[in-house]
Amino acid sequence: MKKQEKRLSGFTLVEMVIVMGIIGILLAVLVPAMNGYITRSRLNTANANAKVLFNSAQTIMQEYEFRERPLRTSAFYGNTKAGNIAFTGWNGQIQEILPGGGAEAGFDIDPVNTVGIAGADALPGTFGSRLARLFSEFNDTAWAVCIEDYTVRGALCARNQRADDIGGYPLRVTESAGDAGCELNTASITSINGITFASIKAYSDLAWGDTPAPPPSPET
Repeated sequence: MKKQEKRLSGFTLVEMVIVMGIIGILLAVLVPAMNGYITRSRLNTANANAKVLFNSAQTIMQEYEFRERPLRTSAFYGNTKAGNIAFTGWNGQIQEILPGGGAEAGFDIDPVNTVGIAGADALPGTFGSRLARLFSEFNDTAWAVCIEDYTVRGALCARNQRADDIGGYPLRVTESAGDAGCELNTASITSINGITFASIKAYSDLAWGDTPAPPPSPET
């Protein structure tokens, strides 16, 4: 009587190749989808932060405008009571960007010392300290605002000063900076760190429809 031979169980080489191929296909599909999901999630967060930043800055500007109505000079604009100004900030630092391209690191506006308002009528704190109270992500994000005649025209926000997932308000950003179709491409903005007065103003003008549409391409 012959003894029954034992057969070893396991995968053949062909089966292993098929399994590895299936795993490779799944990874090729899932990894880009996951990266896209992470990017969209970051942009949604950045857009939401930009909206809060916009509303917070506008609240402060309304306080400035109301306080400065009877005054000859402005704590915010200096000797005039109108004009343009932009700010960027990160890690709790705030920087003024002048229309002419200059910047003054650490600049902050103090209405008490600038105009000489004293006593109980003085609004407490500076622009930066007020913004820190209203905008909870003041110290944990990088941001930029453009202000014209006491009106906030545009706000941008990102995880840090070099991140390309920049959110905006009132014009929401749907693509990472530099990607085709990104709303920031027209303003040449790729990071908060690289924002100039001209670029934040270009974004703000685009947000409000103040930028003329490009001419139509010639028919071929």
